[in-house]
Amino acid sequence: MAAWDPYSVRADDPLVYRATTLPAFDQNLRNLAVKVAPTCLIAHVRGVTHSDQEMIAQTNLHPFRFQDAGTVLAHNGHLREFVRMRYELVPHIRPELPRGFRRPRTRSGSTPSCSPELEDPNGRPDARELADAAVSALRLLRQVRARHGIDTSSPVNLCLTTGQPLIATRFSFDYGWYPNEEALLETDLP
Repeated sequence: MAAWDPYSVRADDPLVYRATTLPAFDQNLRNLAVKVAPTCLIAHVRGVTHSDQEMIAQTNLHPFRFQDAGTVLAHNGHLREFVRMRYELVPHIRPELPRGFRRPRTRSGSTPSCSPELEDPNGRPDARELADAAVSALRLLRQVRARHGIDTSSPVNLCLTTGQPLIATRFSFDYGWYPNEEALLETDLP
């Protein structure tokens, strides 16, 4: 989770708490919850399809925040065929941002966690700039998917916040077009 408490030290910076255990069994989280009084909170429970290639670690838990970045992002979904798109997306990532990638390069944790569309990635964008950045990133992904002929359903739900405005999307590329049964994932099921 990332939580903004206006009465904490450095109130503009969120309290970030990550654990690889389920929240229901996390006594530390329970102790924090009774003491923190946030005005904004974004939380995410990491769930992945079981696979030998998947790894859940502190470094690939949502919400993501680059060091010194003003924006926090959580993503839920499955960007299908990301491996085919990734090299075309690299030029859209500012050169200074990869230093902020501190998580393993696994299939489930390899999507960049900051929109390249923000004017100042280390700033505190307002609601309009966050919304525009999300729309621009989704538009870019749609164009790249089209160029690669990717037309299977891919949910890309985003939640972005600076602790003040919060922007959330519920979006799916090619909703309803699923791969054959061998390639279906639990996230594809209704």
